[in-house]
Amino acid sequence: MGSLDHGVDLWNTETGRLRRSLPQHAAQLVSLAFSPDGQTLATGSIARGVKLWNTDTGRLRRSLPRQATGAVDAMAFSPDGDTLATGVSGHGVELWSTATGRLRGGLLGDTSRVDSLAFSPNGRTLATAGQDRSVGLWDVGSGRLHRSLARHATAVISLAFSADGRSLATGGEDGTVRLWDVAADQSQKGPLRTP
Repeated sequence: MGSLDHGVDLWNTETGRLRRSLPQHAAQLVSLAFSPDGQTLATGSIARGVKLWNTDTGRLRRSLPRQATGAVDAMAFSPDGDTLATGVSGHGVELWSTATGRLRGGLLGDTSRVDSLAFSPNGRTLATAGQDRSVGLWDVGSGRLHRSLARHATAVISLAFSADGRSLATGGEDGTVRLWDVAADQSQKGPLRTP
C-alpha cells in the first residue's frame, strides 16, 4: 500500500504481516501496479517519478526517466509484463519497456488526465478513462485510437477487462458501473448503480 509519507509497505495477505517497506519516493505516491508475475512493483508519484522494484528483495530495479512534469495518476502492466503504461496529468499515456526502461511511445492525441488504464488479455488494446468522462480503446502497436465508448455522466475512475477480453467494465465517479461489449461497442447492461 502507498501512503502520504511517500513510502510503500508490502504485506503478506495470508498472515496479515508486513513483509517489507520500500525506500521512500521524493514525492507523494499516487499509483501502484504489480507485474503479472508479481516480481515487480511499479510506483508512481505526484512529481512524475516512476520506479520499478523487485518485490522479493525490496531493491530498486530501475527508475524511468521523466519526460515532463505531472502526477502519474495511473499505471498498468501488459499481460506479458514487457510494457508498462503510465498516465500522466496533462501529458496523456506513455508506454515503457520494462526490460530497458526506455520510452516505446505514447497514445497519439491523448493529452487528457487519465485516471485508469487496463490492457486487454491479449495485450493488443489499452483502455483509458478519466476526467473527460470518456473511455478510449487504443491499438497498442500503433498508438492510435481504435474506438471511443459512449460517455459516462461523470468522470470514469476504474476499468477492467473480462478474462476473455470481450467485455469491459467501467466505473463512474457517481457510483455507476457499465458493462460493454467491446466488439460491438455497446453497453451490455447498465448503468448499474453500486451501493
